[in-house]
Amino acid sequence: MKAIACACVLAVFAFHIARAENDPLPKNLRAFAGNTWVGPYHVELEGDTVLYWRGGPKDKKHAEKIKPTKASWQAFRRELDAINIWRWRPDYSTRSIMDATAWIFEVEYLDRKIKTGGDRGLFPDKTGAPIPLDAPHSEDQYMRYVHALQKLIGSEKFPN
Repeated sequence: MKAIACACVLAVFAFHIARAENDPLPKNLRAFAGNTWVGPYHVELEGDTVLYWRGGPKDKKHAEKIKPTKASWQAFRRELDAINIWRWRPDYSTRSIMDATAWIFEVEYLDRKIKTGGDRGLFPDKTGAPIPLDAPHSEDQYMRYVHALQKLIGSEKFPN
């Protein structure tokens, strides 16, 4: 009986992995970054369309509508996996740099989800542990995330 239960669990797991690879579109995606000088930038998924806008929530009605290709979604997911964003902590805020870039990232796939954010004082290392801005290569993981998002939306305007 245990063998049948294990086989069923493995079959369900394999189904979800195969489905995630064939349908790389997340169920939810939301990103925000901004500071005093550049203002707020937003990225939000609605259906299969990514909305990208600068400004507050009311400015969403003027958002650029982007439909990334399946290959773009796959590349985005591969980069999230490569930087192991799933190990990032929920909060990388120092609450001491008032004019620093604040950021929030939230994504949910069939098999994984994360909600994280912070400011320019701390960044995640390869294990997700926070490291200070002045540490060597402190921004590497974060900048890879920003570049993956910029590539997905086709714009280098999303602030880092």
